[in-house]
Amino acid sequence: MGSSREREWILNDLGLEAQDRAAWEASGLPDDAFEGWVTDRVARRPSGDRARAVYGADDVHDFARRAIVDALGLGAHDRVLDVGCGGGLLLRDVLALGAEATGVDHSDAMVRLARDRAPGSTVWLASAERLPFPDGTFTAVTMSVVLFFLETPVAALREARRVLAAGGRIAVYTTAPELRGTPAAPEPVASQGHFYHDDQLLDLAREAGLTDPWVTNDGGGQLLTARVKSVLRPPQERTPHRRAVTRWPRKLSHVRSPVSTSWSDRFSPSRYRRPNRPGIGSGMVRRR
Repeated sequence: MGSSREREWILNDLGLEAQDRAAWEASGLPDDAFEGWVTDRVARRPSGDRARAVYGADDVHDFARRAIVDALGLGAHDRVLDVGCGGGLLLRDVLALGAEATGVDHSDAMVRLARDRAPGSTVWLASAERLPFPDGTFTAVTMSVVLFFLETPVAALREARRVLAAGGRIAVYTTAPELRGTPAAPEPVASQGHFYHDDQLLDLAREAGLTDPWVTNDGGGQLLTARVKSVLRPPQERTPHRRAVTRWPRKLSHVRSPVSTSWSDRFSPSRYRRPNRPGIGSGMVRRR
């Protein structure tokens, strides 16, 4: 990072105040570490009074939370893990649906905030790449504006797959490259994160061993959904007349504008394009 004037401009632009300036001065870090430090402070590992106010607000990332909840079709039977739970607002949404809610975050400040904002949930201090749960614990895993900050996204998705039960599903909301430099991904935060094109998100999911990856892109807001392949039981152990789910998601509601078309029209294969990249298989991308 250059001059103190440039640092001051970034602090002002991000809405940081005297407490945050004092925290930077107290960090003792060299000037060239400033952009990483400020990214942690406001987004990657939030801390301070401003972070508590922002991530505890009722409308924080509400667009992403609605998209995730609609896509997963959560109910009282679900056990949900929110990876990178921040202030716990998605956990609160999950509890309101009658499901069990568990969160992890690598920020002490966010763990405390989530426990306060989502009473009834269980929140752990942990990283996305090393989840403190046995295999097959959850029926659904969520990540809301988290994948962008992960240095090893495939490792995190593999961990999500590990803790999902057979037939479990995952929904990941992230920011597309076309939003770089906008209020959704301002500098210097944008330069510290990782953007993925829709096809690349499909690649990450398949490399992690997830099944039926699906990406919707609504004006640069990307929703990746996938599932863990179910284990078929011998015919004599199957419940009579139980119908197998052959493709998921059953429902994908969109974030901003309502869609008036019928279910069959919305998800007709003719409305999608298949990526040309090799190795993606049945993965599909929908653009609005």
